[in-house]
Amino acid sequence: MVEIQENYKNYDAPRAALKSAERMVRYTPQKYLIGLNYINLTNTDALKRKYRRQKTKFRKRKISLNHSAGWYVEKWNKQPAYIDLLNDKIFLDYPSWALKIGFVSDIALSGTFFHELGHHIHKTQAPEHNEMEDVADKWKSRLSRKYFWKRYWHIMLLILPLKPLLNWLLKRYDEKSKLTSPSP
Repeated sequence: MVEIQENYKNYDAPRAALKSAERMVRYTPQKYLIGLNYINLTNTDALKRKYRRQKTKFRKRKISLNHSAGWYVEKWNKQPAYIDLLNDKIFLDYPSWALKIGFVSDIALSGTFFHELGHHIHKTQAPEHNEMEDVADKWKSRLSRKYFWKRYWHIMLLILPLKPLLNWLLKRYDEKSKLTSPSP
């Protein structure tokens, strides 16, 4: 079983963050979690200086880890593989009252969690010769779809007729956020 750790500094984390992470780990097929030692729920202030200054490649450009919502660290030099999730970035756009609803907190956390888990699966079990971020996004879609259908099948049945409208709204939101988001 994958251990879930919390490590915060000067941050009042939503209580639902830990519960959502535990649910996602519980509903994820165990074969995808093999080799993953722990998931660290943290915030930007709790990062060591090394991580605040470190850069990573993201779609052929370098960005600071400080600007991302999470990352995957693969097993290396006797150090275990793990996932870091920055809750202050993940839950930034959600009001605190909405995060008390399990479905909403799961939606907020699932994108980053399953994306980073996709990196783990790509490195350890299903290597592909495509852009790493594209592969992780593909795994994110696959795993989050399975998770929400298993856990919230009753809500998904209600949402299903609205899917075309929701896809259109999400597409518009993505286009709008790309235009307004600052470059790292």
